[in-house]
Amino acid sequence: MVNLTENINALIKRGGETQDFIASKLGIKQGTLSQKIGQNNSIKYKTLLDIANILNIRVIDIITYPDIYAPLQQSCESCEQLRLEIKHLSEYIEMLKEKKNITSIY
Repeated sequence: MVNLTENINALIKRGGETQDFIASKLGIKQGTLSQKIGQNNSIKYKTLLDIANILNIRVIDIITYPDIYAPLQQSCESCEQLRLEIKHLSEYIEMLKEKKNITSIY
């Protein structure tokens, strides 16, 4: 059985934050937050969503922690540069093919 209370507390700690910090972002007291997340079977989705947004994670990842439900596709700057170069080379090759067809007619 999923223990949302444990998952939330572990994710807060993993994110280098405290319940005080999360509570202040939510505009509530730490004790109120502790009560909200301490009721494992009664945590409202809105609370999960708010906490997820503050921690910059998805609600599903709170539920499935420590597993990640669906890994986010990582993209790096060099990968994007390579994709652009490949796109430009492909376009250039197509242009050369078209030019070859045009010149071969004459």
